[in-house]
Amino acid sequence: MTKFKKNNKEKYYLLKVYKKDKKYLLIKNKNFNFLKNLDIFPMQEIIKPKKFDHNLNFKMSNMNMNIKIQTNNVNRSLPFSYWIDPKKLKKYALPTFTKKIVSYLENQS
Repeated sequence: MTKFKKNNKEKYYLLKVYKKDKKYLLIKNKNFNFLKNLDIFPMQEIIKPKKFDHNLNFKMSNMNMNIKIQTNNVNRSLPFSYWIDPKKLKKYALPTFTKKIVSYLENQS
């Protein structure tokens, strides 16, 4: 028997946080294979950045996610999006990934 060793992939993401009246904007994930069709913050993958100062680091199965947070104030909604109140997190059915990011943002404020 031979053991297969998982190769951890380093991935870099820019997570965009939109805030209005102490609420955060979430979108339905249709871009990434992880957390497919679940509610996450808008984000985009960055391919091989030269310099990347990350705020958060998550490990998901065979992937190391380095996340840089960019905060924006916005008054318009994006397609397939809605606003959540961080004080009522238990009311929403959200993935742990999203809940951890919300708690990080609340602790930074």
